[in-house]
Amino acid sequence: MRAHSGISTRRVRFSEGRGWLAIVALGSVLAVVSAMLSVAPAFASSVTSATFTGGAGTTSSGGTLYAKQGGALTLTVITSSDTQCVDVAGAFTAHATSATAKSNWTFTTTAGTGDGVQAVTAAASPNVNAQDKCTGQSSSLQASFTLDNTGPVVTAALAPAANAAGWNKANVGITWSATDAGSGIGSGPTPATDSVSSSVASITKNATATDKLGNSGTGAVIVKLDKTNPTITGSAAPA
Repeated sequence: MRAHSGISTRRVRFSEGRGWLAIVALGSVLAVVSAMLSVAPAFASSVTSATFTGGAGTTSSGGTLYAKQGGALTLTVITSSDTQCVDVAGAFTAHATSATAKSNWTFTTTAGTGDGVQAVTAAASPNVNAQDKCTGQSSSLQASFTLDNTGPVVTAALAPAANAAGWNKANVGITWSATDAGSGIGSGPTPATDSVSSSVASITKNATATDKLGNSGTGAVIVKLDKTNPTITGSAAPA
């Protein structure tokens, strides 16, 4: 009985020891979890959309917004509702803050010179510091528009085509065509066709076309027409 009692006592003490170890381990885990929870979570503002719209001096064609110099542009940025600061960088720069968090932000600008895609990056942040700088984790999104300050290219086709020396010997018909690498043809060419029917050493014909933004382009072609046959004379020597 004593031996049995001793074994039981040791088992109880061993079990108690394991229990204390489990309690200590659990306490350590809880301490770690508590420390993790005590750290303020880091939230990042997000940009859900950034889009350009245009006013005077802009046009939309094929899903692309085109603008000529001086065109009115508005950038609308939609963010998560915790945003207090937005920075815009790229084709133009802008900075906006709000005393209270909001999700709708607008920026205005005007189109400049040149041609081609103009991109900006809009970045949203949850906070703004005393120096009026965006702080906190942020995310960004790009938006773009396309500058178009170049008019269409206008070309002429002659029928019949001139010879290697640039001359025609019969009435010449002229058909004009226009292409535009930007917003597309808005009107023209004017005139669409033309002709030359009288002999002339050299005459320049022109036509004009405009794109959807009002940029104009002019084409020119020189026509030389000689419808008169040569006069052949002879003389005898001696007479």
